[in-house]
Amino acid sequence: MNQSESKLQHQPVLLDKVLEYLDIQDNDVVLDCTLGLGGHASNILKKLGFGGKLIGFDLDNRNMQEARKRLKKYEGKVLYVNDSYDQIEHYLKVLKFGPYNKVLMDLGVSSPHFDVAEYGFSFQKNGPLDMRFNKDNKVNAGLILNKLPEEKLAEIFFNFGEISNAKKLAATIVAKRLDGPFVYTHDFVERIEKECVPFKERNRYLSCVFQALRIAVNDELNVLTKGLKKLYSNLSRNGIIAVISYHSLEDRIVKNFINDLMRPVETSPEKALKSLHAEPKVEMLHKKIIVPSKEESENNPRARSAKLRVFKKL
Repeated sequence: MNQSESKLQHQPVLLDKVLEYLDIQDNDVVLDCTLGLGGHASNILKKLGFGGKLIGFDLDNRNMQEARKRLKKYEGKVLYVNDSYDQIEHYLKVLKFGPYNKVLMDLGVSSPHFDVAEYGFSFQKNGPLDMRFNKDNKVNAGLILNKLPEEKLAEIFFNFGEISNAKKLAATIVAKRLDGPFVYTHDFVERIEKECVPFKERNRYLSCVFQALRIAVNDELNVLTKGLKKLYSNLSRNGIIAVISYHSLEDRIVKNFINDLMRPVETSPEKALKSLHAEPKVEMLHKKIIVPSKEESENNPRARSAKLRVFKKL
């Protein structure tokens, strides 16, 4: 295996549970909203029959080209969309792939983003402060660090990284950038480390800082909120949506979205006299939240924080 190939390895998270709950049938039309390197998709495609189809969304064209290679034997059964899943309604009209009945949303960052330094997603590798999934995005991490006012930076680190000393971190960044712009990941870490980073919690703290920047660069939480609504609205009746989240901010959005559909507000004045809530619009397909087994967590450390929620449209 050469070096470039070794950088592009990816173990699909909670694969067995995803396949169990999506219950893929021959003629299903499946949306893989975060195609990545095609790990989940290849296993879904094995179960699709002649009439089945998979539509893979991914913002990162580099990932999509790699996925195309890996899924080449399924040519004709896969549509590739180099865009965000929250644009689903546009592509339903343009590509006319018809009603879909299964959806997978794996909200994790794909392995190459962390493993390849030039993507700038990891504090453990020295690369440019980029963090864009889509290179057409004009906002990158460097622009945020070098241009945003202190108050906005503090808001990003507190809201998206849940960092307790977010104000101090923001003030330090604004002071340090007067000496010159932040360009590379390691330079950024070195310039904030002494004043802001707890020694005993260095990795956890920096993970939260980089998570906050990544979410801000890619507007991830707004995309998730809008995307869930559109994916559900256009889903076939009895269709199933499976969502894998990796941090509390994402999982909270998913959980609240499902809860609102399980206990929707009654809009009929007459029925509202008897109950504030209308009939459920979705059904959860499991009693407890689904997490990786001990064995999977040990074999794939990036799966450790994964949480799977699966629901069916009624």
